[in-house]
Amino acid sequence: KILSNEEIRTIITALGCGVGNEDFNPEKLRYHRIIIMTDADVDGSHIRTLLLTFFYRQMKYLAENSHIYIAQPPLFKVKRGKDERYLKDESHFEDFLFDSAESGINVFAKGKKTAVQGKDLIVLLKKISKFQRWLGKLAKRGKNPAIVCGAAHDENLNHETLEDKNMALKFIESMKAHMKALHSNMPSPEFELVKDDEHGTYSVKCRVKENGVAHESIIDSAFVSSSEFVEVRSLAKGLRDAGEPPFKIKSSETEVTVATYKELMNYVLELGKKGLSVQRYKGLGEMNPSQLWETTMDPEKRLLLQVKIEDMVEANEVFSTLMGDAVEPRREFIEKHALEVSNLDI
Repeated sequence: KILSNEEIRTIITALGCGVGNEDFNPEKLRYHRIIIMTDADVDGSHIRTLLLTFFYRQMKYLAENSHIYIAQPPLFKVKRGKDERYLKDESHFEDFLFDSAESGINVFAKGKKTAVQGKDLIVLLKKISKFQRWLGKLAKRGKNPAIVCGAAHDENLNHETLEDKNMALKFIESMKAHMKALHSNMPSPEFELVKDDEHGTYSVKCRVKENGVAHESIIDSAFVSSSEFVEVRSLAKGLRDAGEPPFKIKSSETEVTVATYKELMNYVLELGKKGLSVQRYKGLGEMNPSQLWETTMDPEKRLLLQVKIEDMVEANEVFSTLMGDAVEPRREFIEKHALEVSNLDI
C-alpha cells in the first residue's frame, strides 16, 4: 500500500536504487546522505517515523550503512534588539528565558539570609520545571497536581504510613496544612480514610470540587510505591534542600514575594520574556527561504542526527512491535515503557 503513495514513489525514483529485498541495488544509489526534514511537532514526528519504517523495511541497506539523517529544525525564533537566535524546542526556549532573567536577581527562600542567584538559581529553576512536568504527567492520569505535590513533600509518607490508621490520619492532617499554606487559592479538599481489607492497608481519598465538578485523587500503597511517585518525591526533596517557599525575589528595581515553587518559575520566565520577540514555527513552510537555509539546510550551521542501527535483531523486534499489524504486543510494549517517555506531545 505504501508503495502506491505518490511521494514515496518520488523518493524511490530520486534514489534510483530500487526497492524491496529483491530489486534493491546499492550500486545504483545516487545519494549517500538522505536527510529527513519534517516539522518540529507531533505530526512531523509521525511522518518521520513512517519514513524511517519505510526505509528500514524496504531499503534496509540505507539504515544499516548510516545513510539516513534527521534534520533538526528550530521550533522558536527569538529576537531582542538586534540579537536573533533560533531555539530547537520548548526545553531550549525555557533555558534561554532562565539565562536571560537570572542576571541581577536574588531569591531568598523562607528563613534564609543567603540568596540563591546565578547558576545556582538556574539549577533550582530547572528542578522546578522538571517537577512541574512530572505533576503534569500524573495529572493526565487523574491525579490532582496539588494533592500529589503535598504528598511528595511529606517526608513521613511511605507504605507503612498507610498500614497504621493513626499514621494515616496524621498524613491527612499534614496534607491539610500543606494545602492551606501553599494552595489556599483553590477549594479546600475533602479527605476520607478508607480501609482496604484485602491488602490490610488504608487509602486516602482526596476530593477537590472546582467549577461544580468533583475530582478525586487516591493516595494508596500502590501509588506511593510507584516509580512515578518515587521520582516526584526525589525531585521534591531536591527542591526542599534548595529552599522552601515563600520566596522573596529582589532585583535593583523590584521586590516581590511568591508563595510557591511554580510561581517562582513563572515569575522568572516572564522576566526573561521582557523585550523579547518570539516566533514559534508550526512548520517548515512558515520560514522564508533565507531562514530555512540558515536554520536547516546550510551545511555550515545545520544540525543533523545520523541514524545508526547497532543491534539489528533488537531494531527488527522494535519495528515489528510498534509498526506491525498485531495490536497486543504494541499495547504491552507501551505499558512497559510508558514511564520512560519524555517530551510527549499529545
